[in-house]
Amino acid sequence: ERVLELDLSRSKLRELDALRAHGFCHLRRLNLDSNLLVDLRCLPHLPALTVLSLSHNLVSTRPRSLGPGPALSTAARDAGSHGGLASLASLEVLHLGFNQISDVPALNLESLRQLRVLHLQGNDIARLDGVSQLHELRELNLDRNRIRALDPGSLAGLSLLRELRIEENGLRSLEHISAASNLATLALGSNRISDLAELEKLTECAALQSLALANNPVARRQLYRPSLVRRMLSLHVIDGREISPEERARTEAMYSAEARAAAATQAHFTQAHHMAHHGAASEVRSYAAKVPLKLTSMNFDQLALGGADFGGGSGGAYSGLVGPAVASGYRESSGQNLAMAAQQLQRGSLGTSGFEAALRTARRVDSGGVRAGEGQADYSSFREYNQSRRVKTGL
Repeated sequence: ERVLELDLSRSKLRELDALRAHGFCHLRRLNLDSNLLVDLRCLPHLPALTVLSLSHNLVSTRPRSLGPGPALSTAARDAGSHGGLASLASLEVLHLGFNQISDVPALNLESLRQLRVLHLQGNDIARLDGVSQLHELRELNLDRNRIRALDPGSLAGLSLLRELRIEENGLRSLEHISAASNLATLALGSNRISDLAELEKLTECAALQSLALANNPVARRQLYRPSLVRRMLSLHVIDGREISPEERARTEAMYSAEARAAAATQAHFTQAHHMAHHGAASEVRSYAAKVPLKLTSMNFDQLALGGADFGGGSGGAYSGLVGPAVASGYRESSGQNLAMAAQQLQRGSLGTSGFEAALRTARRVDSGGVRAGEGQADYSSFREYNQSRRVKTGL
């Protein structure tokens, strides 16, 4: 009679000599969970076996010479190369979770060319290697191990891998995960990934649809979810929550507004940089071009300087400052007229030539001995302003 499926879980088995009988050569599914098996060399040659479960045993890859341990039976030793994992050429699913495995290459998995599912959760694995030859592998579970980082060759060659689980490992970086470029499901919860920049390393996983990073420091960052939604258009689920079209629209609007604000800020700093490298004179010309003058302002760019001397009285003083065309309306005193001119200048409604003209006029007034009370006070303020302006503009 042919036996196709056998469940021997929780049977306190230490060896498997009974399965070497001819009647088990067609066995396709074997469950050996929760037994006392220590060495995989005790496995008999089962050429048709496709599913093998050995979770919750005592399987170890540590050298036996370091201490006493259960010895192989005589039948297992005599089997030699005819037993062990290497003899299971048809195996597609292998469960080795919750054992004492620390060295994956010691399992000699490279001979399992048809293997599609490999579960190694709950072991003592600190470095992921020894699986690069499993080209047909679709699912790899490494939860609850001690993997802090992946090596460049850890996932190399696993081009068909669709699901990868590395939760509760203390993983600090997402480097080299993108080597499995066809991943659809990636579970990395309860690790130590903290930097948003690490998420950039997942953008090469163009087929990724479900991502879990819950209970990582990065998942508490304000832009954690929006940055994933924006960067990875293939994602449908983040931490068990589906991405809705409305969420994508909100995220896109947020980043578009941020981009416009960044562009405006960049333009401002570019303009400031340009002004700083073109000297004070260029700055004054730019300022004059951008501030229109009111028709009622004292515009020294447009009103020619009069030729009257400051020594000829108050009317002559103001005629020299703004020209004879407007001097007749301001005949009270030289000090008052100069105060009005200083106030106009301080309001900033002057161009380059007007500023230079005011400076020359102030010097002439100073040499002419203006002493009117109000005009003198405003003139002093004007001179202080003029000095500070000269420092800033270089005039």
